[in-house]
Amino acid sequence: MLWLALCLVLLVSIAVLALPLLRPSTVAVVGDETRMRANVDIYRQRLVELDEELASGKIQADSHAQLVAELKRNLLDSAQTQGRKAGAGYNQLWVVGVLALVVPAASIMLYFHLSPRAELNEWQVLRDTLVPEIEKVIADPSAIQQLDEKVDTRDFLRAMQHYLHVEGGSSEGWALFANLMGRFEAMPQATTAARKAYKYDPDNRLHALRFAQFELASNDGKMTPRAERVLREWAVKAPEDPGVLMLLGMGFFASERWADAVDAWEPLVRVLDKIPSDDPQHNQAVQSVKRNLSVAKARLSALAQNAHARAGLGPIAAAHAEMGVNVKPDADISADVTNTGPEGSAKVTVEVSGDPALLEKAPASAQLYIFAKAAAGPPMPLAVKKVRPTQWPVKVTLTAADAMMPAASLSEHKSVLVTARWSESGQIAMGSEGSIVSESEAVNPFEQPTVRLTLSDASSKSDETAKAALPEEPAEAITEQTLTRQISVSVSGAQSLLDQAPASARLFVVAKAVGGPPMPLAVKKVRPDAWPVTLTLTEGDAMMPASSLAQHDAVVVSALWSESGQIPMGSSSGVQRVESGTVNPLEQPRVSLSLP
Repeated sequence: MLWLALCLVLLVSIAVLALPLLRPSTVAVVGDETRMRANVDIYRQRLVELDEELASGKIQADSHAQLVAELKRNLLDSAQTQGRKAGAGYNQLWVVGVLALVVPAASIMLYFHLSPRAELNEWQVLRDTLVPEIEKVIADPSAIQQLDEKVDTRDFLRAMQHYLHVEGGSSEGWALFANLMGRFEAMPQATTAARKAYKYDPDNRLHALRFAQFELASNDGKMTPRAERVLREWAVKAPEDPGVLMLLGMGFFASERWADAVDAWEPLVRVLDKIPSDDPQHNQAVQSVKRNLSVAKARLSALAQNAHARAGLGPIAAAHAEMGVNVKPDADISADVTNTGPEGSAKVTVEVSGDPALLEKAPASAQLYIFAKAAAGPPMPLAVKKVRPTQWPVKVTLTAADAMMPAASLSEHKSVLVTARWSESGQIAMGSEGSIVSESEAVNPFEQPTVRLTLSDASSKSDETAKAALPEEPAEAITEQTLTRQISVSVSGAQSLLDQAPASARLFVVAKAVGGPPMPLAVKKVRPDAWPVTLTLTEGDAMMPASSLAQHDAVVVSALWSESGQIPMGSSSGVQRVESGTVNPLEQPRVSLSLP
């Protein structure tokens, strides 16, 4: 088949080159005929003139004969020249013959000289050799652990993909291939394979969930129309399926479709609470769903407050309407947000005034932090807002939606302190340069109070006073990073990696669960300018909110240098990888990795 295609290409190439040589020019032929007729007319006219001159005695008979002979000779030369031009196109047939020989010969020589025949032959032999192994692995996926160490994983996966295409594949084969590609973070290929597995067996629940999971992972965890269609179809078939409800909620949560996330996770929590289990991972998953459900409800309540003016709609229904969901007014839900429960009613309005000189002299980095913390509780803020004021006063509203952590919000406390901190450095930590602080007395957020604070040098607290006003915790305790599980990672490498790196090169730092799913719990991608590269992996770096560092106490961290800028499958040129030992993100460890 390949040689037939090459022959057709050669014939077309020769035809393109030869046709212009064989085709006579229409313009040239017309021009030659016109010129010949003109020459004959001139010959006849000149012959008449010579005869008249001979008759009048202007020329002698011998001169007349000589001029007539010369006139005939010129006409004959002109006719011969035109004849040679007319036959020139056909006389160039030898050029076509040469092309017919040279072009195929040159093509064949280039093919044998430049084509990687040895590599292709070697790959074909290897591919055929791996067929029995591929069939064995498809029949028994655990057999992949027994593959010969000499077999490169990348070669095996390529051979497996070719085998599935050629043999038509099967749902089990494509499902296994999807899992293997997912293990190497090749999400587009994993998604394609999972879709084929589901297409072969659309009644298989595992195939449906696998496809939806990879589809979400390929879209940064956000819901896609294809994933939503598949999951909703299965939600109709199995309304209490935990896997279906989990993925629906995860996709909607990442897409900030809060109402849909609540609709998916509320029945999921009821289902999970009915399942008794002593498995720590199960219990952690349940707590994670509940935390994320609280966040979704808080966001929904915030939308409800913004849409509160919609006539005839209660807060939840108003939030649905704000998001474009068609609902009828719910007579059982009051339009008064204070009657919607703790998350709907916990609210503190804060008005901050300050010295105009603060704004006039403020550097570009200056920020105003307004936060609330429990009057008698942990030091972490229950709600935080950061603004860059252009004039005084600044008015904001703190609600449960402003929580830094779902389990620590205004809705959990009835006595809070409100603080306004002006920071010229832009940092919230105590004692930072140029900090001015003002703090309120204890207030009840469920009474929706209005707190007025004033920032000035006279009312500013010194570092010592500020430290005394807060619980005895290190200064970092108020920063967002220390409120969550985190892993500090330092990556070093050879300078030659940076010196010779193409523009596409990237460094990936990934955390995965030990003995868990292949999907990363946290990922960061950077373009290093120098070694070492220092960064922090947190729950906020998760690809999916329900699969993050918060759900696992044993993880491994890997650093991968990729010249292509993509995470490849298996071994590949231009890729270097190094992995840490097992660490617990709850202990906020520091991991040092060195690329070979």
